[in-house]
Amino acid sequence: MEEKGGPYCRLLLVTGHPASGKSTVAHHLARTLRWPLVMKDAIKERLFATVLEAVPESGTALGPATWELFYYALDLVMATGHPVIGEGNFWPLARPRLQALLERHGYHAREIVLEAPPEILSARYLARLGDDNRHAGHVRGISDPVQYIEETVRNPYQPMNLGDRVLHVETRLWRHVDLDALQIFAGTT
Repeated sequence: MEEKGGPYCRLLLVTGHPASGKSTVAHHLARTLRWPLVMKDAIKERLFATVLEAVPESGTALGPATWELFYYALDLVMATGHPVIGEGNFWPLARPRLQALLERHGYHAREIVLEAPPEILSARYLARLGDDNRHAGHVRGISDPVQYIEETVRNPYQPMNLGDRVLHVETRLWRHVDLDALQIFAGTT
């Protein structure tokens, strides 16, 4: 690893709409690059499994708490100077927090934005509703999941544009996603 601020002091953001394939791509990159991975939904599911079951009325506070823990975990890894992958559906409000982390640690960012047509994203999202491996808390507070996902994916996902490169990847057909090319994009200087 190079000195802090060098080419390997990198935050790789894997982002996009719900059901775009963020977790799949982030896990692959973490395994192949051997970089730590901080996933927003992994934190959220652990909070659901502990706090939500013990204190059901705490549900509305779990979203903001999830993001706070996400930034905290990124901060801890970045303090080591090791490259790290951050996975989540980042919205414009995340930009100042991420920028502050980059500046504090002398990191630079790259971003992989996963995309698919709205009808595919909606179908994937709705298929997850019956998946027993995903905590039911993901749809807590969403009265109409169909309307929620259709409104969410209606507009193109806007990248954070925090770093030197943004790569847009179409995930409509997984067999066309070149995971090796994503690894090269992430790991090159």
